[in-house]
Amino acid sequence: MLYVMRGETVDPSEIRELIDRLVRDAEPAIRMEAARRLGLLHTDTAVQPLIAALSDRDDGVRAHAAGALGRIRSRDAVVPLLRALYDRDWRVRNEAVWALGRIRQSKTIPTLVQMLHDRIWHVRWRAAEAIAGFGEDATDELLPVLRDPDARVRHAAVWAMGRIGGIHASDALSGMTTDPDFHVQAEAARALTRIRINDTGAPEGNPCGD
Repeated sequence: MLYVMRGETVDPSEIRELIDRLVRDAEPAIRMEAARRLGLLHTDTAVQPLIAALSDRDDGVRAHAAGALGRIRSRDAVVPLLRALYDRDWRVRNEAVWALGRIRQSKTIPTLVQMLHDRIWHVRWRAAEAIAGFGEDATDELLPVLRDPDARVRHAAVWAMGRIGGIHASDALSGMTTDPDFHVQAEAARALTRIRINDTGAPEGNPCGD
């Protein structure tokens, strides 16, 4: 029997072989490729083996497993991915944030907001993107972050609120145009412009100023 997944015909034996490689192969590169391929196949059969791979001894395998779970979008992966946010390797945290943004369960918003404090800027911006994907459901969680002492965290929160939009975001962002940090001020101004354009359909100015 063949499965059709996202327009691709897949033999179940291929899935079993990939899972076996993920679980048993001694070579990290083979396990990573197996995780990547399983994610592309979007097969629920792989969810539990991929969750187990979040505890793999190799950082790259854990990161690939988190990314694969994000492609499959299984709700069963939410709690294990939340745990992966505390992984020592930033690539694992980065992929776990992305995966949770794809699965989009509202209960993960507070934890994703905390990831705006990650020491690695890639993770902070991936968290901002994920949070923005929740829309106005995330606005209330972001409001306290606008007062964070770290300008980098405020900047990421302002960026996310600009993508979310809405009257509450607009009101909060208006106060950020006088932020002590110039970069936060500038991002707040851009965010307010984005909201105005989305609300009115006004043409966006040329970024080059022409």
